Amino acid sequence: MFFALRVFPILILSVALFSAGTFRSGATSDLSRLRNNGRFTNYKVQHSVLDQIESGRIAFAESGQIYLINADGSGLTQLTNSDPSVYNYQPALSPDGTRVAFASSQSGRSQILIVNSDGTDLRTLTTNSISIDSEPAWSPDGQRLAFVRGYDPTSGGVANSTSCAFEIYLLDADGNSPLIRLTDGSGASDPSWSPDGTRIAYASNRGGNFDIYSIELDSGKVDQLTQTPEDEAEPTWSPNGQEIAYARGYVHATFDCGFAHTGLSDPIYEPGSDIYRMLSDGSKQVRVTTTENNFEPTWSPDGTSLAFVSFRDNQTQLFILDQYHKEEYSITTTAGDKSSPSWR
Repeated sequence: MFFALRVFPILILSVALFSAGTFRSGATSDLSRLRNNGRFTNYKVQHSVLDQIESGRIAFAESGQIYLINADGSGLTQLTNSDPSVYNYQPALSPDGTRVAFASSQSGRSQILIVNSDGTDLRTLTTNSISIDSEPAWSPDGQRLAFVRGYDPTSGGVANSTSCAFEIYLLDADGNSPLIRLTDGSGASDPSWSPDGTRIAYASNRGGNFDIYSIELDSGKVDQLTQTPEDEAEPTWSPNGQEIAYARGYVHATFDCGFAHTGLSDPIYEPGSDIYRMLSDGSKQVRVTTTENNFEPTWSPDGTSLAFVSFRDNQTQLFILDQYHKEEYSITTTAGDKSSPSWR
């Protein structure tokens, strides 16, 4: 596999002002072009594809700001409008789509914030003077959040082997409960709740390279779901709870403590990963993309499609894979690297 040098955002944290509620119109996406130019010649195929894909909204990050976009590529909304020295990233839409949790460096060190999806009622959820908080993930009932405290070891298609601590914590979404450390100190990132709220899937390099694990919240029992020579990360549970999508084939690298996401750039390798699916017990692992440049999957609300980030034409854009018809469509085309899609 050939890897070319590529610049991806890595971080430094600084203090600046934050505001929300700015709107930006989007460029024409593949889906818009499909609708307008009649590339679908079969009426039934056209409507079955578009009807499946067009439901819901997707939150994502670009150039240190958080955006919302309809799943058909329309209605692009810029949710944050921070000073350029502030870096906002890794948004997570709440299950009812009314709130967005995300990581932000606005206080000088990355922490978890929540804002309504119309840009109102911005709140700081975590404060942390000694480490970094990132990767928020909502519980199915919208009452709790899982997040990672420590440096993010998997980002932009790169898996970083580091001795610096990174663990998953839980807290109530109102921010009033004490923090609970979920994982046992072996390193854990990329949390994703099961739809019934009983388990969290995550990535860990406790065995040497990054694999996907699942922890039962009541008992703390951990199951290893993948065990391959390649690095795997960013699991996401299907809406029916039967499958987990994830990325495999990350470029293995070693940086000092991993990624901090502050908007500065260091040269690292072009991603070499693809999207996979497996049953929630780790069986029947299937590769669903083949271009070796795809990562950060998220399921559609009905579980029929996957959105993901893809590195193509020297930039990262959001794509949707219609699993029934095995076709991929870009929903963003504007300049600027996209990341961390969250579909509700």
